[in-house]
Amino acid sequence: MHFFSKEILTTIAIPVFDRNQDIDLLIGITQDNIVKFDRSYDEIYYQNTAESKSNFKGIIGESKIYLQELLTLRRAAKSKTSILILGESGTGKSLAAGYVHNCSKRKEQPFLEINCAAIPENLLESELFGYVPHAFTGANPKGKKGLFQLANHGTLFLDEIGDLPLSLQAKILFVLETGKFLPIGSEKYIEVDVRIISATNQDLEQLIEEKKFRDDLYWRINAISSIIPPLRERKDDIVPLAFHFLQQNNRENGTNKKMDPLFISYLLQYDWPGNVRELKNIIERCYILSPGYNISPDKFPRKIKSLDVDTPYESQGTFDEMMTAYERDIIRACYKKEKNITKVQKRLGLSQNKAYRLVKKHCADLEK
Repeated sequence: MHFFSKEILTTIAIPVFDRNQDIDLLIGITQDNIVKFDRSYDEIYYQNTAESKSNFKGIIGESKIYLQELLTLRRAAKSKTSILILGESGTGKSLAAGYVHNCSKRKEQPFLEINCAAIPENLLESELFGYVPHAFTGANPKGKKGLFQLANHGTLFLDEIGDLPLSLQAKILFVLETGKFLPIGSEKYIEVDVRIISATNQDLEQLIEEKKFRDDLYWRINAISSIIPPLRERKDDIVPLAFHFLQQNNRENGTNKKMDPLFISYLLQYDWPGNVRELKNIIERCYILSPGYNISPDKFPRKIKSLDVDTPYESQGTFDEMMTAYERDIIRACYKKEKNITKVQKRLGLSQNKAYRLVKKHCADLEK
């Protein structure tokens, strides 16, 4: 997919190896998309067109560690096994849960989610399990179906499960073990076939030690776990995400604003404690505050504007020139932080020779 236009293109890449048989560089030939030819590709990148549109909807990422987690989730999606998604707030755990559902055999069935931390305990039970008519004062006289019943044959995503009250943890464990539950006020069990995906930014093992989370429930929901890495460990994803959010704002407002090259240097230098959610909000803020068609760093909040950022190479706007500038900014930012070529190699997942070559190319003044 073209970095800016998002047009689907086909690239034939030929690796060039060094004397240690490490890939030193790739020679790429980009052309119009080819539909039919013999191909054998890494499974995380290539699927048939219809499946790709469904499975990868909303997924933006190029970093190796993020794609590896998506591959784990896609493999796990084929089963009925419960999945626990871990990660800091704002990393995209809800998006990952939706990705699992879209990769599963249940993708044509309901996908429902609930934030366990956002609903009071006395209402959470009725949201999850529903109730029969006149079950309690103020109840709907027609009764109410809960999310477990509404998600039958589909997927139920329990976000922030670490905040689930102990009283409800036991009831959810019962559903997972028996496949049935009792609505509030009912004496008749309802059987359901629901796949459970849970997520939290908390340390559940610590909560177990503090007697705030059931260990038996933990092992039921943690058959397969995935940790979505924070954005500061996914530097390769920052620029694609930033352009994605900018395009969203341009489409919604009928504009065509562009990012100043220096603006992107600040994006790469910042550590993003709020992760993808913070990046999205910052791009929206800068878009709104920029009166013209160029989004510059002066619209950043003070905490980002105060960063010590190198002025990037002047770009005339061509794809190759801007990509060279981004490569330089990534390497310089990483070398400034790590102070060592070997650490740059490990941090960015490069071969030893490629890390050496890029640091020598872009950081000669920093090595003095």
